[in-house]
Amino acid sequence: MQHNLRRPALLASIFGLVVMLTAAIQGQKFPGGVFKTSDGTVTIALDFDSTGALNVYVDNQAFSNGTWRVKADTLTFGKIEGPEGYNCTGEAKYLWSLAENRIQFTLVGNDDCQTRRDGLVGMVWTRG
Repeated sequence: MQHNLRRPALLASIFGLVVMLTAAIQGQKFPGGVFKTSDGTVTIALDFDSTGALNVYVDNQAFSNGTWRVKADTLTFGKIEGPEGYNCTGEAKYLWSLAENRIQFTLVGNDDCQTRRDGLVGMVWTRG
């Protein structure tokens, strides 16, 4: 009889551990704010404001703007309007991860906008 009483307690403990680990992994909230990178010639900044607007700056000059929204670890970029050749008409989804004030983007599915794809993937983006 004692064996049967321990089993539910053990299962409950394992379940609780899984829930806590899942919450820790998925619990990081997208911080918004400004992230910068450089390709060696120019500095690019992405400003994710709290209203869902995305402003892009090149060497501290306004360059383009768009929209963003986040759900858990997936950030969806909306249409981007900028100079000719730098517009993005469709949406694209990226996984985001933040560690030590650096954010990394990983494409989920397809992004028809090569400019956005090239700028996000593989670049080191630092908060601030």
